[in-house]
Amino acid sequence: IEVTDEKLDSLGALLSELSKIDGISVGSISLDKKDKSVERMEARSLSAQNALEKAEAYAKGVNAKIGRTLSIGNSSFSATPIYANKMMLTSAAMDTAESAPSSSGSFYVGDVTVSDSVTVVFELISE
Repeated sequence: IEVTDEKLDSLGALLSELSKIDGISVGSISLDKKDKSVERMEARSLSAQNALEKAEAYAKGVNAKIGRTLSIGNSSFSATPIYANKMMLTSAAMDTAESAPSSSGSFYVGDVTVSDSVTVVFELISE
């Protein structure tokens, strides 16, 4: 079963309530950012910069220089959400169950891995 909860502060209480139901176990949870447009743009910019640096190194190796950009295209983008393992979930649920009913539990929510791949074709100028 997949459950989506957009209110992270209620996650601990949700896990606590689920842990009270006989026969239900939570195997994993993923935390993801709904709008990754800022990260997507940053990843694309870094990919393009990396492509330029690589092209310059290759050109230097053959005694040439990079000229104008002939084409540029994005070939893939991915963002990997944060996953919490079962032990973390069980511990969070237990902490929540033992604390005040209004407590939401505590979860690490810091990193989302974002990657991008770009293909750039540069003009090669002989020195």
